[in-house]
Amino acid sequence: MIYGRLITSISAILLVVVFCTTASGVNHEELKDDIAEQVFLHLFQISPGGLGEKIPDYYSIRLPYGDPSENFMKRFSKHSPPVIKRSEGSEKKKASQYLHIIFCTISRLEIKDNTSAIVRVAYTIDGSGSGADYEFNYIENKWRIVRTFRRVEYD
Repeated sequence: MIYGRLITSISAILLVVVFCTTASGVNHEELKDDIAEQVFLHLFQISPGGLGEKIPDYYSIRLPYGDPSENFMKRFSKHSPPVIKRSEGSEKKKASQYLHIIFCTISRLEIKDNTSAIVRVAYTIDGSGSGADYEFNYIENKWRIVRTFRRVEYD
């Protein structure tokens, strides 16, 4: 009898924990995608000014695990210039050396908690580039840069 009540109590506690976790809406993969989207939009905004004045033909993006999913790419479907996966950018660059492609890479995306993250990024064009570590916080329903840790430029 006591064993049955204990199992029922444990089941009820687990149900509450699962419900609270689901109700809070925290999905780390979705959080990472939301942060990555803001990172790329930031990189698109600071370039081409940081890497010359020419408007790129494409932005080519890569996440820490490789090419983004088709679902993630839909976030940029109306962006101009077009946003393509890194593998597509590499192929296009091989096919035509005259294409102006800015390669944007997130090499590290670490969620500290549900409102802050650390992101390492780099972007290159024609062999020159820049990189930085950013701290993002979730402020007023949007992921925003609150601090830049380091900035590196290279040729």
